[in-house]
Amino acid sequence: MTTTLSAPRAALAGALLAATASLLAPTNLSAFYLTAVAAAVLLFAAFQSYLEVAEMLDVRTVLALAGNGLAGMLVMADAAIRSPAVLDPRAPDGASALALFALIVVMAGQSARLLRLDSRPLRDRLAPVRELLSR
Repeated sequence: MTTTLSAPRAALAGALLAATASLLAPTNLSAFYLTAVAAAVLLFAAFQSYLEVAEMLDVRTVLALAGNGLAGMLVMADAAIRSPAVLDPRAPDGASALALFALIVVMAGQSARLLRLDSRPLRDRLAPVRELLSR
């Protein structure tokens, strides 16, 4: 039995890890390490989303790619903020806010997959209405 890690699951796991890194880790160094691992997971999810866009280009896959890519960049910025102060006892200000915003971006990007976005032009979508009105 083979299991594959899908892009939405990887993105959610990485964003949750980044958002809870400061809560899970006893020191700033371990929080930095968890944030760096979360950034790698989010970049993996962004690459998987890119492959999905290459296979099937539609609005939902592009929004998921944009959300995963932006979240990966936000978590990398979080790690960059943490890196100069890895030996300090407390995390720098603003570090966890970026990770929390990354979690919100991932959830928004992945919720676009649940929406029934129709890529047809408005004229084609309203064709049944025009047919009923013409009777």
